[in-house]
Formats: sequence, structure tokens, C-alpha cells
Amino acid sequence: MTTPRSPRKTPAKRAMPARPAGVKQPTDHLKPAAQREAEADETVEFEFEGVVYTAPANLDRTKGVARALDQRRGTVALELLLGPAEFAKFLETDPYDADYGKMLDAWADACGFENAGN
Repeated sequence: MTTPRSPRKTPAKRAMPARPAGVKQPTDHLKPAAQREAEADETVEFEFEGVVYTAPANLDRTKGVARALDQRRGTVALELLLGPAEFAKFLETDPYDADYGKMLDAWADACGFENAGN
């Protein structure tokens, strides 16, 4: 005959030791400062028709945008440049056809380009 088990006891929670004044919080889980600074420059925020958008600051890390611009397909280039979330935000403004080119020009101005190539 077996004896019933006693209920398991949960381990006691340990209190965090007091941190002495002046001791810095560990930051080894964060990205290096140089990497954070470089990534911050990879995007640019710009305003168009009262709405703020975020897009890549250059074409170094985009796919298909330069080809679409070379083929004079501005609407495709804009969609690839902005990405799904930002492009959906743009479409919510119910843009006219001309607004696609103007939006690309606003992005180019924010990045310091002469024009978007469209």
C-alpha cells in the first residue's frame, strides 16, 4: 500500500539585493553604441499632407525600389519604399494619383536628394 504524497511546496521567492548607489545597470544586452547610432540614421521621418511617415533614408537597404524608379513605376516604388504599414497609412489619406509622385519627392527632400527620380 502506498502513502499519499504531500503537496509540493513552492520555493521561496528571493529578494533582490540592494544595489549600492552609483552602480551602473548592466548594458551587455543592448546593442553597441556605434550600431545603435548607425541604425538610427538608416530611417528618416518626413511629413506629407499633415501625416508623418518613416522610410529608409537611402536605397542601400531596400529591394526593388531603384528598379521601379528606373522603370518610372512611382507607385510601385513608393509601396516598396514605405513598406506595408506606412503605405497603408498613406492609402488611408485617399490620395490622388499625383500624390504618389509628390510623396516620393517629399521623401527625397527629407533624405537630401534633388528629386526622387520620377
